[in-house]
Formats: sequence, C-alpha cells, structure tokens
Amino acid sequence: MYVSPQLRIRLFGDLSLSARGEAVDLAASAAPIIGYLVVNRHRAVPRGEAAGAIWPERSDARARRCLSTALWRLKARSQTETLIDASHHELLRLNWRTARWVDSIWFERRVEAILRMPAETLGAGQYRQLRAAVALYHDDLLRASELEWAMIERQRLRHLYLDALFHLTRAADARGDRAAALAWGRRLTALEPLREDAHRLLMRVYVAAGNRGKAIEQYRICQGELSTELNVEPTAETQALFASIIGSAPVPASAAERRAASLEALDERVRAARHAIAAADLRLVDALGLVQRAQRVADPA
Repeated sequence: MYVSPQLRIRLFGDLSLSARGEAVDLAASAAPIIGYLVVNRHRAVPRGEAAGAIWPERSDARARRCLSTALWRLKARSQTETLIDASHHELLRLNWRTARWVDSIWFERRVEAILRMPAETLGAGQYRQLRAAVALYHDDLLRASELEWAMIERQRLRHLYLDALFHLTRAADARGDRAAALAWGRRLTALEPLREDAHRLLMRVYVAAGNRGKAIEQYRICQGELSTELNVEPTAETQALFASIIGSAPVPASAAERRAASLEALDERVRAARHAIAAADLRLVDALGLVQRAQRVADPA
C-alpha cells in the first residue's frame, strides 16, 4: 500500500520543502504554484486563475501550458506527486494529507490567537509560543517574488509579525525581563522606524530599566525618523511622554511602581512628622527653660 510522504513547507525566505528531515528538490517553476495555493488555501483555485497569477506577462494559452508543465514536473517526483490535488480538470488545491505543516500558516494561527490576549496576562506557555512564532519568521514571505499576490501576502504577514514583536515586547516587560523587552523593542523600531507606539514602548522600558538617557535618545531617534521621512513632529502623546521623562512632569508608572511610590511617600511623611515632633520638643524645652529663668529672676530667693 502506497503512503504519501508528509511534507513540511516553508515560505518564509525562499520556498522549500522537506520530508522526514530531508530537503526535497523542487523545480523553480513549482515554487510559485505551491505558494499561490497556500495563500488561497480556503478554496479550490481555477487553473486559468492560477496560470494568470503566476505568469501574468504571458498570454492565457501560454500561461496555462507553463502551469501544466510545472504540475507535470511535480507529479513526476515521488515526494511531491500527491502534493497538489488536480483530480478536477479545472480546479487545483493543496492535498493536506501530504502538506502536513506550513510555516506561514502555523505562524499566523499562533500569533492571531495570542494577540487576542492582553500581553500582561500571557502565561508561560503562551509567552513561549509567541517567541517561537517570532523566531519562525526569519525573513519575509517568498522574499524574491515580485508577483502581486505574493507581495500583498508578504505585507500582510509582515504587519502581523510587527504586531507580534510589539506584543512580545510588552509581555517581556510585564514579566520583568527588561533585557528581552529591550531586544524585541529595538528589533521592532529598526524594522518599522515610523511606528510611534513602538518608540514610546521602548522609551518606557528604558525608564523602567533605570536608563533615562537611552529613553531620551530613543525619542530623538523617533523625532529624526518622522522629520526625515514625513516632515512631521511626534504626536502629542509621544511629546508628553518625553516631557515626563526629562522631568517637566512625573513619569507615568505601572501599578506596581505606583504602589511602591505610595509606600515611599508614606514613609517620607512619617519621617517628616517625626522630625516635626522632635523640633517641637526642642522648642518646648527651650520655652520651659526661658520660663524657669524668668521665674528665678523674679524670685531670687
């Protein structure tokens, strides 16, 4: 009985296939077909549509011939012969009994599920899954492809990756892992330098880590990027945070920091009250001394 191989498909970077840990040779013409079917995985794709999307510069007839040749090459290889279901004469879809794992699908499902949860409430397992998803995204989807559908999907997943980095930075900060939060935040602002919420988050993490100088430097970086690329100043929210950091307003603190600050303020009030009582005691002693001296003068006997 024939058992089809279970393939792992990677679309981040250049498309690649593997079976049982071994790389699977793949003709260059087959890569965009697999990519297109992954992107359109929720439906069967008409052959004419796939041909036009993958070979848009060619006539319909010629594009369909290119598609037929590429499908034949896939079917001619034992490891990929069952990858694409072409049993219907005019429709194509991936055979999910063969395509057992796809990196972009795994990434998307994990990230979207975790982004629905507040970053501050992530458990250890969810935090690990988010880190694993971010690590999986080592490069943009089908990075060499200039086909329109590939560029659209590439941008969609890139934005999801940037949101994952933002969430991961917040989660690491909430867990008190300042070094990790700074690493993720710096990666995010390097990839998306015009994203002000990322700059603000990084500024807050620097302040929490006790490095106001770096927080101020991060604001200057944000200000410079916005000025150079868009000829605008940071938003009022970003400027307000900067003002609080340089000391013209108190720095917005976390709940734990606010509780600690309240206790410290209470301690200071107690110390001040003790000093006031001690000072009052001294004044009372002085006053009693004056009274006693006055009585001695009035009654020398």
